[in-house]
Amino acid sequence: MQRHRLLAALAASTAAAVELWPLPRSLTNGSDSLIVIPGPTFFRLAGPASESDVLVEGIARYADLTFPHRFEPGVGLSELVVDVDNATQYPALGDDESYSLEISGPQTATLK
Repeated sequence: MQRHRLLAALAASTAAAVELWPLPRSLTNGSDSLIVIPGPTFFRLAGPASESDVLVEGIARYADLTFPHRFEPGVGLSELVVDVDNATQYPALGDDESYSLEISGPQTATLK
């Protein structure tokens, strides 16, 4: 029942401009809606990111903050793969912080 209310609210808001923060330089979106299925393993580190203690610990801290509600199984986006090229250094002033978020299928998205 809660999902239906959420979908109705999302459908009503799609007529308005997409509101994101931080605002990306460019945005391309489709016409389909996608439900995020939160879970304890929603965030998955890939490549060098999986070896970074900073990212591993950050994912562990923010998973509970991102999804404070209980997990319910369902059909939708169930995984966000986080792939950072240079995950061995701390960020510094002047670093390129650009990223891309690609949702290529109904169950997995990649943040690179």
